[in-house]
Amino acid sequence: MNKSSYLCIFKISIKLVIINFYINKMKKYFSIVFLSMLVMLGLTTANRVFAFVSSHINTISVGTQSGSLTYGNGGSVTFPITINENGSGLNTPANLSVSGLPTGATGIFSPTSILVDGNDHTSTLTIQTTNATPAGSAQNFTVSESLDHHQGTGSLDILKSNQSTLTVTGLPVSAAYQQ
Repeated sequence: MNKSSYLCIFKISIKLVIINFYINKMKKYFSIVFLSMLVMLGLTTANRVFAFVSSHINTISVGTQSGSLTYGNGGSVTFPITINENGSGLNTPANLSVSGLPTGATGIFSPTSILVDGNDHTSTLTIQTTNATPAGSAQNFTVSESLDHHQGTGSLDILKSNQSTLTVTGLPVSAAYQQ
């Protein structure tokens, strides 16, 4: 190969590098322009675009059950909820919700939402049951947040009621009655 061939290959290589550079830049600008158009058309909000571009919540953790429940009595127990953020504040509220609770059980958060501001947060989930909520151990439920849609899983235990035994004795038969 002569010197002019090397020079031609070098020029082509430089052009390819420049083209690749502009293509990568255009991808970024196209994304920004596209998302800006969605905001202008009213199809989304600027906060949602920012949430779309970057996740702000890392994890949701559900702590262990505090208190006990017994089938047939109804009552309430609490669970600590920890929301870990990644440090980039958006100053937008994220609502907390719970799903997967057994029949007759309801969940209430305190507070019901957190402000996504770059700091970690805690909430308390109180689960209330009725006397008809079925017994069972390790009944899984899911806690979710509305901004980045992260989830955490908890486990609810409802004990069976104590069985009492009534013994009736008579001549000549004896019987045991279990309730």
